Amino acid sequence: MAMASIEQFRIRVKGWLFVLWNFVDSWFATLPWRRLVFGIPFVATLSLLGLLYQFGGNLQSGWRNQLVKGRADRATSSGDWKTAKLLWFRLLKSDPANLEYQFQLAQIHLASEEPELAIQIVRELVFTDKEKRSQAWDTTAAADRDAGGRPPIPSQRFRFRGTDPRLLIWMIEHVYDQTPWDELDPQDQDDCLAMFATLHWLAPTDQTLAQRYAERLLQAGRYPEALPVLVSLIPTAPGIGLRAAIIARNQRLDDKAAAYAEESRQRFSVLVQQNPDSAELAVSLARCQVFLGQHAEAIATLDRAIANVGDQQKVGILLGIRVEAIVAWADAVQTQPNPAVTDRLRLLQHLEQSLGHAPNHPQLLQMVISHVLAIQADSDRQVSEVRQALINGVSPGLAHFIHGTAATIEGRKDQARTHLELAAQAFPDSDVILNNLAHVLSQGDGANLETALTLSDTAIERASAPTPYHHDTRGRILHKLGRWKEAVVDLQQAVREPQLASNAHRILADCYQHLELKELAAMHTAAAEQK
Repeated sequence: MAMASIEQFRIRVKGWLFVLWNFVDSWFATLPWRRLVFGIPFVATLSLLGLLYQFGGNLQSGWRNQLVKGRADRATSSGDWKTAKLLWFRLLKSDPANLEYQFQLAQIHLASEEPELAIQIVRELVFTDKEKRSQAWDTTAAADRDAGGRPPIPSQRFRFRGTDPRLLIWMIEHVYDQTPWDELDPQDQDDCLAMFATLHWLAPTDQTLAQRYAERLLQAGRYPEALPVLVSLIPTAPGIGLRAAIIARNQRLDDKAAAYAEESRQRFSVLVQQNPDSAELAVSLARCQVFLGQHAEAIATLDRAIANVGDQQKVGILLGIRVEAIVAWADAVQTQPNPAVTDRLRLLQHLEQSLGHAPNHPQLLQMVISHVLAIQADSDRQVSEVRQALINGVSPGLAHFIHGTAATIEGRKDQARTHLELAAQAFPDSDVILNNLAHVLSQGDGANLETALTLSDTAIERASAPTPYHHDTRGRILHKLGRWKEAVVDLQQAVREPQLASNAHRILADCYQHLELKELAAMHTAAAEQK
């Protein structure tokens, strides 16, 4: 029974196929083949129009748009801004969301001295829908992470992730770099740093970009963020290591500071050995050595460079750096609680030698004065001889100032006044000399207080940053003149200096007593007794 059913089904299929074949054969037999030849041009025309529509009507790769884009590129390269604008506008009309077309139009506006329009276009491209781009970036980054990639942290710092890097660079160069950093709005500063952060993450090996990013972070005072960027530059720019070390020390990261400076020192040591005639490399090495407290080595490095360099101008620069190294060394020795006589002698000898190279170096002169006064009572013969050589080696005006200050300390008021008056004639613009002279004139029974006050006022006016010593001198003079309220203002500045605090509190108490402010007077009396 089953076999019969299958056989019947086969017979029916063959019957239907026969009918279908007869239909197709009859249909083709009835076609007017000779007359169809005349329709070939029509069919070919329709096919050609279809092909033209297929290839020419495409927005991105169509022949028409390609021709317009080529003409727009030629107009842009030739500086025909008017034609270029029309053509790029036409392209944008056909594809309004095309980022490339918008960016090209912004470039043309900038080149044709229409920066406002250019900034408006690029700003919209950067800030519009940046959250969506960030989300898309995070999705892609998650896949990259699974494949071993390194996606950025989704935070405000990388909020421009997913934005075309060309747009970020354009905004930095043509918007933020055109305005001094301090004049930028805080939001603009933050946006600029966020753009730099994204660009630096995308291109961590771009040294130029990293340097610019670090500079901006330093300008913004973001030292902890700037430090790793600077450290990444050390292998290719050893000089950056010293800068990173200074920042690390300011952040109280002393171990890291020493490590950064030591790495730079090692790299510069190799470079100096390879280029012994390079004054610039010698200076960089010496600065690293000074930072590490290797003052003797720094001076030896500079001495070798001076011997190798033939250019007298560079020799002069090296001598100036050598003086700075010696001043730093002297300052380091001065901070020691009880320096030995040999250390003092060696220090004075270095200062004397440096004074011959730079007789007018301001820091050196200040260091000479400080150390001569510090060892005024030293009875060691060698130290006394070198001290006297220092005094003899300076200018007459400076020598008078040293003698006058020493006489003031020792209470020889007449000699102090004479020396300081001569020093003031030699250096009429020196606030330190005028302040010391005012102090001397205000002492004794026959004190000329009005003249002393005039000198003190002048000293404070000429000082770039008046010290508590300036205010202490004027406060004492005003106190003697009975100008209690004015004296209080200056003496409140003087109490900040520990060496002046005791007497300043005592005089303040007397001023408040005359002003009938007994509680304040008692408070400063107690403070003076504690000091």
